[in-house]
Amino acid sequence: MFNFHRKNWFPYTFPFLIYFCIEQAIEFLPAFRLQLHLTQVMVCGTMLWLWRKHFGADTSAKMSSRQLFIAITFAVLGLAAWLLCARYQPVQLAQVFAAAQYPDGTHVAVAALCALGFITVSPLMCELFWRSFMLRYLITPDFRSVALGTPQAFSFVMVVILASFASSYAAALAITSTLQNILMVWQKNLRCCIVSHALTNALLVAAAVYQLLYGH
Repeated sequence: MFNFHRKNWFPYTFPFLIYFCIEQAIEFLPAFRLQLHLTQVMVCGTMLWLWRKHFGADTSAKMSSRQLFIAITFAVLGLAAWLLCARYQPVQLAQVFAAAQYPDGTHVAVAALCALGFITVSPLMCELFWRSFMLRYLITPDFRSVALGTPQAFSFVMVVILASFASSYAAALAITSTLQNILMVWQKNLRCCIVSHALTNALLVAAAVYQLLYGH
């Protein structure tokens, strides 16, 4: 009854649940934004590392040069989706870099760690949850029996809805989730989705730094 932590879905869902809960806490405790972001990165990153053996089969496929180009293209499309959505506010990202409650050197170092987690931990965890787990679990609970990238309309649409409904950036997340689902179904390679997501986040960080330095 209480052995749910031994289920094959647990390593996919628990880190994401912790990540999501901390993300919601940030909405209500903006004064602790930087500390919560850092906690998010460290806790979720540690769990992904400890459970890495569970994800080996999902991430083992190599990427060809063509797939890398496709992933970069989708990353740029993802950035465009964020920038074109009316609700996108770059200042929300910039606030992480401008946390004034620390001495200059310390807050730059901590903010850099948060940015690194946003570029590495967040894409890996989200793609493992949405593209590797949920896209298949919504086809059948025995998700490991379903090949990565198996097309199915219901799971495709539900992942888009679930990924976007609880966020203040619903439009941008719906578009980027659709793009990532298309990439997964098309290339059937989780690494493509992880790289695309990571590059989009890196471009968003670059946009936040630019906005912080130049004010526009």
